[in-house]
Order: sequence, then C-alpha cells, then structure tokens
Amino acid sequence: MDTRQELNPDFFNEIAKDLGGKSILVVEDNDINRRVISSLLEAVDIKVESAENGQQAVEKINSSFSALLMDIEMPVLDGLAATRMIRQLHQFKDIPIIAMTGYDHETDRQRCLAAGMNHFLVKPIHPEKLFATIIRCLHMATSAEEHCPNASIPPQRLILNHKFGVANLAGDHALYLEILNDFLRVHAQITEKIMQTWARGEVQEALRITHLLKGVAGTIKTEILEEEAYTLEQLLKKETSPREVIETQFNTLHATFLETRQAIRAFLEENSKQKP
Repeated sequence: MDTRQELNPDFFNEIAKDLGGKSILVVEDNDINRRVISSLLEAVDIKVESAENGQQAVEKINSSFSALLMDIEMPVLDGLAATRMIRQLHQFKDIPIIAMTGYDHETDRQRCLAAGMNHFLVKPIHPEKLFATIIRCLHMATSAEEHCPNASIPPQRLILNHKFGVANLAGDHALYLEILNDFLRVHAQITEKIMQTWARGEVQEALRITHLLKGVAGTIKTEILEEEAYTLEQLLKKETSPREVIETQFNTLHATFLETRQAIRAFLEENSKQKP
C-alpha cells in the first residue's frame, strides 16, 4: 500500500470489531513514540497501559494484558532483557510480545526471536502493519488482513507529510500539533548534540542520538529528515567511514533539520490562525 493514501474510512471501525476491549502494554522510552502508538491503539478501543523501560514492564505485567509492544533499545533494562525475564514467569511464557525497533536487519530479528519475542515491527510504525501484526500474534481469524497490507515506502519524500502524520494518529489533528510542538521544544539542539558527541569521540552516543532522531522524524512524518538521519546512522555504524564523508552528511542532516524546523513552525502558525 502506498503510505500516502488515506486509510479506509471504515479502517478503525473494522479493526475495533476484532481488537476492541483487548488490553496492551506499550513499552517505549520515547515519549512521542509512546503517545503515537497509544493513540492508535485507543482509536480501536484497545485499553492501553505504558511503561518507559523494560524494568517497568516487568513490574507492571499482569494477566489482564493480551499482548506487549516492546521497544528494543531502552535505558535501565532493554527490551530483549525484559522479554527474557518475562518469559521466565510461567504465567507469561506464551503472552505475545511484539518487538519495536528502528533497525531492519535479519540479525536484529533473530535476536528478538531468540529472546522470546513473537514478531517484529520496524519504526516508524504504520497503522496497517501494527494492527495486522497484533491480530496475527493473537491468532485471531479475521478479515482485517485485507485492510492491512504491507506498507511500502513512498516514492517521493516530503519535508513535512502532515496529512499522513495526522492519519497515522487515527485522524487526531490536535494531537499531531501537540507532538510537533513537543518536537521543536525537546529536540531543538539535537543535530548539534550529534556532532558534538561525535567530535569528542563518543561514536556510540552520537549513533544513539541519530537513531533517536530518525525514529522521531519517522513518527511525525518529516520524511527527508528521517532519510538523512538514516544515512548518517549507517555511516556512524561503519568504522571505516571517512571522517570527511561523515562531516558532509552531518552538514546535510543539519541543513535538513533547519528546513524541517522552519516547515513545522510555518505549519503550526498556519493552524493557529485557523482557530476560532
């Protein structure tokens, strides 16, 4: 499915028939991602609880949950370790645990499966893929799969794809504006932080921040920023990447970030003028 297309108007109603009333624990350390995923689940009448790290997930899990959505990279206790601990609890040895990660490599999938996870979602999370995966993991016989084809990468990226950004939030325009404001406030200096940490030789920290930026950019549908962050991320992963190549890509990412920030501000200003 081309992700630029609007979702079927009956999409959420159809999914709610199958998943409404279920309870899911969302384990995600990034506040924006956590709110976006929770909003999507609540749009189909799923009861949502959240945890900010794996340790909280281990402490919160109980028999009322139908499944867990588990981020992989989190502070305190990561998703893989949390999953292994949960699987040691006899009453939760079979509960569906779905991994959420910004990486899409076979080795990452194998690590998730080895830890005891049931399935694997790549961020940014698209509604169609999210619900199809939950339904599949819950072994529910449903016709919802016809509404949930695999999302394909759009052929052309946008600075701010606000239409699909809102669609990704079950049409909640107000929440999208709130998240954009949070992005400007929380991540105002994020590209400078990447360059500063890399310049100090803290490559893993620079990689972590770049990965964070890529994930958030995908969530709010700032598509070119997501693409440039992904490119830098791949360069930082390779020890053989020439310094000048990394610097060039950082400059491209920083320029894209500034352009994206300007586009978001313009979009927010335009929407503020539309208020009665």
